[in-house]
Amino acid sequence: TSHSTWRTKIARVISDLEITHRLPATFVLLFDEAWDLARASCEALMPRHASSVEREGTLETAASRKKKNEDDGGGILHPLMKFNYDVLAWHIDPARNQAGFSPHRDRQPHTRFDLQRSFYPEEGEEEVGRQQAKYVTHWVALTDATPENSRLYVIPRGFDPDYLGGDDDFDGDKHCKETSLNFHGSDGYRNEKYSDPLTRALPTKQSYQNIRALPRKAGQSLVFTHRILHWGSKGNPHSTADANGPRIAISFVFSDEGFEAPYVKEEYFGPCHNNIREAEEEEKNGDSKKVKSSAPWKYPPFSIRLLLVCAQLLIYHQRFDLSTPMLRACYDYCKLHSKELNEVYRKKVFVEFVKAMKEQSSGGVVDGGAEEVCGLEGDEA
Repeated sequence: TSHSTWRTKIARVISDLEITHRLPATFVLLFDEAWDLARASCEALMPRHASSVEREGTLETAASRKKKNEDDGGGILHPLMKFNYDVLAWHIDPARNQAGFSPHRDRQPHTRFDLQRSFYPEEGEEEVGRQQAKYVTHWVALTDATPENSRLYVIPRGFDPDYLGGDDDFDGDKHCKETSLNFHGSDGYRNEKYSDPLTRALPTKQSYQNIRALPRKAGQSLVFTHRILHWGSKGNPHSTADANGPRIAISFVFSDEGFEAPYVKEEYFGPCHNNIREAEEEEKNGDSKKVKSSAPWKYPPFSIRLLLVCAQLLIYHQRFDLSTPMLRACYDYCKLHSKELNEVYRKKVFVEFVKAMKEQSSGGVVDGGAEEVCGLEGDEA
């Protein structure tokens, strides 16, 4: 089956979920076609050559590793990266006055030193930020992403003072703003009044000219790091363009296990992480030219797919219009299967459920469900 066929099917399923069943687009993870595309993402981005860091304990240049992988049809990611199951889907409909995510970074390390460690050290690439990131998003357009139906915008690294300096993106959380630490000082921290990253990146009217629009045709994609400031625009409900249908997209994340571990067991999906080992075996046998993995691909069982859907909806509850019954159902399912989730991710899921219930309750009173979660820690979650 061609990638274009998968793309068309996924877009159709997402439209049906959103319009007919009023379910968030991320429920597409229940279907094999979404995992077909995840597999294609793995095969396109994951390298087929391990670095000498793994084989000899020494550094090699990013350029030499890239050349090896290009020669053998491999991908652009660092060989220690893994598919981490952070998958989301979108259905942005201009007719419903919808918009993509507001300006944000995907990850914010706690200190400046942690931020520097969120990039791989590379020989010949001494400057942090020019090295490969340990968290990378692959964003795939399933329909055209245009100015009329919502497309992505970014502020490039060279125009963003906090890409490497560090910031706190609290996205409207008043309590966090009042207690924030920003870390540009020599000791790694700086106490001062909160200033949001977008304001610092766009201090003058001329600086708005640094914003870059990234339209994409259906089937085209983008790869960007955890530090890039990006957002999705609002669709134009008054557009008369013939092709002004919803902007439908899906994203897959790859990360270093030490930076952010896979949310569920790696063995549920693969052999995305075995490409390097198999490629090295092929190389030893003298047959390394664009040989596809011979191991059969395994997709997550339905229970794990539904668990990921529920967990992701709780994690990103502020970005989606979820009813209280939907939030409660997601929490109940995550609690039932909590031991399947990575411990750090599991704790974050339950914390976000507490926040969601607080936001939906009147006067900031937490309902019984959220109170129950407040006491959950570790394996008790």
